[in-house]
Amino acid sequence: MNRTLLASAITGVGLVALTTACGPGGSTTTTPSSSSATSSTASSPAAVVPGEKPVGGPATCTSVEVIPGVMGPVDMPAPERTFATVPLALRNTGSVECTLFGFPGVSFTGEDGRTFDAPRSEVPHSAVVLAPGATAHATLRVHLGDNGTGWHVRSVSVTPPNTDQTQRFEWKWGPLEAYSQVISAETVVLPVTAG
Repeated sequence: MNRTLLASAITGVGLVALTTACGPGGSTTTTPSSSSATSSTASSPAAVVPGEKPVGGPATCTSVEVIPGVMGPVDMPAPERTFATVPLALRNTGSVECTLFGFPGVSFTGEDGRTFDAPRSEVPHSAVVLAPGATAHATLRVHLGDNGTGWHVRSVSVTPPNTDQTQRFEWKWGPLEAYSQVISAETVVLPVTAG
């Protein structure tokens, strides 16, 4: 498939679904560790070491709805290299505020039955405290492939940070770069951020 046609086709496709990490109902909270004040945005306390739970503050989210968004702008640094981003909204569906930190797990399953676990990006990240019903975001950056030679993906599974609650979604954004090259690293997951 022509890359220009692929780019224009994927940008208009959206996908909505659910998973599980902390509570329905309210707005996002701003949260220094001990504050109970709320605001319209999720808070971003001090950066934490990847994989470590921040000290103090609300408990880790355990009930989270995952909502994949519409694929973002296509970036073509070279004719043979096409990238795009898929936002992943993470909404607290619990009844109390809670903390998200780190990266969601993202695993692709191809039409050929093979799987690929997207690696995490090497960027600093911070804890995000969510009020009930508030939302944080992570981003999936994908290396798109040609319709003829790319790896055709059937589904993508997303697991909110620090939970074992996985939600599977149909993949509607076209093939990724050939399977062996996907593994080499240019499809990555970015960490959870506020907002």
